[in-house]
Amino acid sequence: MKVTKPWGHYEVIFQNEQTTIKILFVKKGHRTSLQFHELRSEKWLILDGTGMAQLHDDKIQVEKGGILSINKFAKHRIQAHQDMLILEASFGNFDEFDIYRLEDDYDRCSNGIKTKN
Repeated sequence: MKVTKPWGHYEVIFQNEQTTIKILFVKKGHRTSLQFHELRSEKWLILDGTGMAQLHDDKIQVEKGGILSINKFAKHRIQAHQDMLILEASFGNFDEFDIYRLEDDYDRCSNGIKTKN
């Protein structure tokens, strides 16, 4: 299932009760919302491209082969300096409304209120 977003798209490639695996495509110059989740943690493997990840208040340069661990409640986002492909593994309850957007470039900000994927 491919889901189009203003920053690119993602495709769910596996999902069960405790794990969801997605491939994210983030277009050069775009970034995801600054967000956190209370029901799941995530691991990101950078498959291609370069960018800047924000984890809490830290900015981390990421490139192909890089891995990020994102705990529950950790503020995070990714910005692509080149087109990026990211393998995202989510662990825990994957509630589609478990996104708390804190900032967003596409006017989808919820001021910390749960929103749908």
